[in-house]
Amino acid sequence: MDKALTALLDDEGALIFVYNADTGWRQAFWDTLHKYMRPETYGCNLCKLTHGPIGPKETWKAFLRDVGRPVHFLHRDEYRQLQAESDLDPMELPAVLRIRGGRPEILIPAREMNGMDRLEDLVSTIRERLER
Repeated sequence: MDKALTALLDDEGALIFVYNADTGWRQAFWDTLHKYMRPETYGCNLCKLTHGPIGPKETWKAFLRDVGRPVHFLHRDEYRQLQAESDLDPMELPAVLRIRGGRPEILIPAREMNGMDRLEDLVSTIRERLER
């Protein structure tokens, strides 16, 4: 069991952003090519909204700095490992989660995330849901 992954569930109130992409530099390389050559078929809208060609967008970095709670990032393979080790329900990706009572709560599900066209929509939706 990966203690670092399961420790995420103890970080009450934290946000977890789960990408619909796997870890590794080769995967990142191919994902970047795919995102820019065939964006209409790219499978991770969280990546498309938050990252430009050379890294996170400035608006995204500012949001993460100012959100006022811990933030964590997982790739698809890391979430699946956490899911298996912690008896979590499967879910479609990408997604934004919040830890409540030691369990992840879906803040923005894949279907909604995939319908967003602008980073500003993602940020405002997260802020609104955190106020609930």
